[in-house]
Amino acid sequence: MAREELIGRTFVELADTLVEDYDVIEFLHLLAERCVQLLGVSEAGVLLFDAHGRLRPLASSSERMQLMELFEVQTQDGPCLDCCRDGRPVREDDLEEPPDAGRSLVPPHSTPGSGRPTPCPCGCATSGSGP
Repeated sequence: MAREELIGRTFVELADTLVEDYDVIEFLHLLAERCVQLLGVSEAGVLLFDAHGRLRPLASSSERMQLMELFEVQTQDGPCLDCCRDGRPVREDDLEEPPDAGRSLVPPHSTPGSGRPTPCPCGCATSGSGP
């Protein structure tokens, strides 16, 4: 499928969720999958803050990405969490710097042969990207 056709199809599918009884998780999974297809990234995931300010992994394009998000949320460490807390993208060269003194964990995405994540924050007009 051509990129332009996929973009058009994606907008139609996303517009279909603007009904009263749409499934938010299904929408977020579609969003993650389309990010992979349209942005040329290998994996994508969606983390959101809940009403209590806790970060929750909600959707992933792959099981590997889901495990990485869960690992970061459970350990409270990693570039995805840094991105959400700081509200700024984490570039690959940021990951080359030595970890902060409080960081003792080696996240699963930093193993040899695995890709490096490039988390980018998104927010809505009323709440921003963090608590």
